[in-house]
Amino acid sequence: MWKSRAKPLLAAALALTALSCDLVDLRGLDVTIYPTGQGSILPSGGIPRIEFSEGVDRLSAERAVTFSSQRGGVEADYQWSGLSLSLSPRAGLENGVRYTVSVKGQITKSNLNAVSVDASATFYYATDEAFPTILSTLPEYGAVVGVAATVELRFSAPMDRESVEDAFSLSPSAECRYSWPSDDVMVATPVEALSPLTYYSWRLSNDAATQTGVRVWSEREGTFYTAADFQSPDVLSVDKARYDQASGQYVDVVPGADGLARGQVLLVTFSEPVDMAEAVRSIRVETGFRGTVVAVSSTVAAFEPEPANNFGLDYTLVVPKEIQDLSGIAMQEDYRLDFSTADMGLDIEEVSLQTDTAMPAIVAGANLSAPTAVRMSDFEPYYDLRITIVFSLTFADAAARLAAVDAIMFDPYFPAGAPSPTLFNVSWPDARTLVLHYQGVEGGDDPAFNYYKLIVPKGIKTDTDSDFYYATTDEAWLYIEMEAGV
Repeated sequence: MWKSRAKPLLAAALALTALSCDLVDLRGLDVTIYPTGQGSILPSGGIPRIEFSEGVDRLSAERAVTFSSQRGGVEADYQWSGLSLSLSPRAGLENGVRYTVSVKGQITKSNLNAVSVDASATFYYATDEAFPTILSTLPEYGAVVGVAATVELRFSAPMDRESVEDAFSLSPSAECRYSWPSDDVMVATPVEALSPLTYYSWRLSNDAATQTGVRVWSEREGTFYTAADFQSPDVLSVDKARYDQASGQYVDVVPGADGLARGQVLLVTFSEPVDMAEAVRSIRVETGFRGTVVAVSSTVAAFEPEPANNFGLDYTLVVPKEIQDLSGIAMQEDYRLDFSTADMGLDIEEVSLQTDTAMPAIVAGANLSAPTAVRMSDFEPYYDLRITIVFSLTFADAAARLAAVDAIMFDPYFPAGAPSPTLFNVSWPDARTLVLHYQGVEGGDDPAFNYYKLIVPKGIKTDTDSDFYYATTDEAWLYIEMEAGV
């Protein structure tokens, strides 16, 4: 009996031994999450960490870890030091927010045994910086305002502008432009006029944060009412500016209209949003100063002068009283502004004529306002004639200089059969001095001298690549009497 009974006992012992050879580890894995406890505080500058009671396969351990907050998952970098795993948040932690670190799932220990782990801890992050608050609002709660009202929020700390703008909303919905007089004051300006006799509310969610990332503790709201619109629109200001093609913005804004130069525009700013279609149709400059009016926004129109206008003269900007605001109320009277334009004229200071042997002839630019004649005497019947023209301003580049050369004319005037000269060479000793070297200029005998005509036309520009240029405003004529020697 004993032997028969021994065989089953021996078989059981052998089975237990075989089972132990399969490396089944009945010991668990202790996991401690810092800060410990539920609802604990992680001090400023601290980061959460996880400590394991023995060595683990790091990849399997990281896969079991989750790091989250009441706002969603938290991205973190994992850093190992011995048996400790630190979780370093990439965006930093937020003051007063509840966070949870969990370790849940299968983790492989260093002896290759897999164990099941389920541990978690919640904590709050605390910094020395206080939560931002709204110190004051305009309009005040329940105030009655006009349809052109703005909303101003004044905070207790410098704010991250983008987060505040994204967190702000107005109801009924209205698109807003935002400005910041300082880092702690935001002004929301509705793009279009608000509706009259309407209840409005604004809301700032708790996504608004300071420049150091501390969010407001809870969302804030405010309300106001709009009154019936009885206010007439008016022109607040007229400014000079330049349109920048690259950015699509008006830049270099200068108050006032006086001194408007070629390449600048006039910006007309109204006191409230107006019917821009009517403003574009009716705004004008008197008299004879042409241009195009474009709508910049609901409150700003731009008068863009044509470059070919006569500058250096006085004009009048007219904003007609027919322009209405969005409630249909018109301006009380025409807005008229007298202004001067900058002198954009390009003048000729001097023209000098030089042959190989004759004395040079010099004509002052002031004498070219009317056709002028000058005699050149020589002892040779044919001349190399050099004409030097000195302008009052410099030319911007080679393209403008080439255009000037192409525009200037030098031709026989009398008698009809006089030979045409040939332009042999062109040079620019400096950016405002042009030398034209002609060959084949023929002199005539007294009293039948040969006459040639030099014409510098109006419209020669100092810059051909920009709307900001100076140009000749009148033609300059010079008759040259060429006398042959004996």
